[in-house]
Amino acid sequence: MKIPWPRIVAHYQDLAACEPAFAGLLELSRHVADGPLAGELYAWTSSTDLCIARLSPTSSPSHSETYLRVSHNADGSLEVRHADTQSGTTRWQRSVPKNQVIPGFLLCLEQMRWSTGEATHAL
Repeated sequence: MKIPWPRIVAHYQDLAACEPAFAGLLELSRHVADGPLAGELYAWTSSTDLCIARLSPTSSPSHSETYLRVSHNADGSLEVRHADTQSGTTRWQRSVPKNQVIPGFLLCLEQMRWSTGEATHAL
């Protein structure tokens, strides 16, 4: 189910208020919600993970596609996994240090070829 980005941000605000390790997911969700990526990506949550997929210009959002699953670590870093729902496998996984949340995530988007370039160069 597609969740509006402001609700995603509110979810991670609540989590980060209780557990500082969620600060990276809050930072990431705010960055997407407040910028051009909000029109390119949609999200949902799975427990405490943030799942992100690309909006297709020709179809409605679906969970039967490839997506990024972003998890927090106790030290504040993030794990970004490229998941494929059809095969049930993880194609690749990247660790993103807590002081590199946005640049690290944007590199993952570039690797996926999910961004127009305009959004990823807006930093």
